[in-house]
Amino acid sequence: MAKIIDGKALAAELRASIAEEAKLFEASSGVRPTLAVVLAGKPVAILLLERECTVTVTHILTRDLRQIVRSADIIVVAAGSPALVRGDWVKPSAVVTDEAGKAQIVGDVVTTEMEHAKAVTPVPAGLGPMTVACLLANTMAPARALRHGD
Repeated sequence: MAKIIDGKALAAELRASIAEEAKLFEASSGVRPTLAVVLAGKPVAILLLERECTVTVTHILTRDLRQIVRSADIIVVAAGSPALVRGDWVKPSAVVTDEAGKAQIVGDVVTTEMEHAKAVTPVPAGLGPMTVACLLANTMAPARALRHGD
């Protein structure tokens, strides 16, 4: 059975931790932390290549797409095509992330057909809340260093 990654729960835990860190920072420095985030960064493919993964980039019109997806250990889907990736596209033990757009309620992956996958991020409540929480957590690291005088 695939582990469903509860992005909302993880994000709630991170937010609570960050709120506590922010209170400690304000108490020790007298400065209330503020945050401005511009969402930008390297595409996932480049990040994986930097970690010596073999990466295949496809699109919805790629020939033999099902077979290509079926051979992958990590599947990152951001096609904007609801219910594109079905259970028979994914080999057992693969990790599947559905990067559905902000306004989407239905993801590109049919999560209910992923019971054989090692893990899957559902839509909604998968990667979105985790992304925001991780951005906040990474932003708090320099604040902690400032508070501790590092």
